[in-house]
Amino acid sequence: MNDGATNRDRPNFARAMAASVLLVAAAAGAVAAAGAAAPPLAALTLRAVAPATVRADAPRDVSVVIENGGTTPVLLLPNMVRLRIEGAGAEYVPYPGPPVDPWGGARELAPGASATVAFVDASDKRGVWRLPPGNYRIVPVYDVPPDLAPPATIADPSRVWRGRLEGPPVSMRVM
Repeated sequence: MNDGATNRDRPNFARAMAASVLLVAAAAGAVAAAGAAAPPLAALTLRAVAPATVRADAPRDVSVVIENGGTTPVLLLPNMVRLRIEGAGAEYVPYPGPPVDPWGGARELAPGASATVAFVDASDKRGVWRLPPGNYRIVPVYDVPPDLAPPATIADPSRVWRGRLEGPPVSMRVM
């Protein structure tokens, strides 16, 4: 049923829709302009390197390779790289003691360069993974919170890569 009130509301509805479209377009333009002013984030990639099979009584050494595929250098924080190990019986045991300095070992990673972080016997200086015999998925994780305050010795804190990045999982069997 079509009454006069419906016809009177159509121009108001059309004006409201047009105003909404203009607001969305203006907001998108502002976001694009703000994004253009900020330097591009370095395109980091992670990958874990682990033995496919290891004996239960042998060290379970794992490495994480971080590559800068971007066009700008980035300040890398190796102490912020972690392993997430998934599988039946996997247990992370933290070490007692003071926390590890997240800025320790900070270094510049040039465009096209890579760096390796070693986890001797699956230890990350904060603790160790206990892995009884079984099959495991190892996921490298690089997580730098946006609110991590740099020490005064860091000349250009804007070059610090911030965010969370996970690499593809690799498999390891403990026998």
